[in-house]
Amino acid sequence: MQYLFTEGDFLVCMNQETYDQLHIPKILFADSIQFLQEGMVLKIRFDENDKPLNGLLPQYVELEVTYTEEGVKGKSVKTAELEGGVKIQVPIFVVNGDKLKINTETGEYVERVK
Repeated sequence: MQYLFTEGDFLVCMNQETYDQLHIPKILFADSIQFLQEGMVLKIRFDENDKPLNGLLPQYVELEVTYTEEGVKGKSVKTAELEGGVKIQVPIFVVNGDKLKINTETGEYVERVK
């Protein structure tokens, strides 16, 4: 299912084979919903009555750093704000404009993307 847009407490997603649009509850994605991006392909499991049971984002996303302060000597991490407003802990060498690979399941920094 491809994520198209948000409508209230639901994600409007399109079946890529039939082009049908379905409303999927946001709650199925738990905390990983903060990494959702337009056009992202989601995995959604349905029961025998076609009711959505759970949803998964791709394991990794790439997001740009929109703001972070300079690193503080003696510390190994600092807070960075990513596009979409997500805040995570990153190594002190990360700067504004860097593109980062983030694990959507844990919300943790993985690496800088070139």
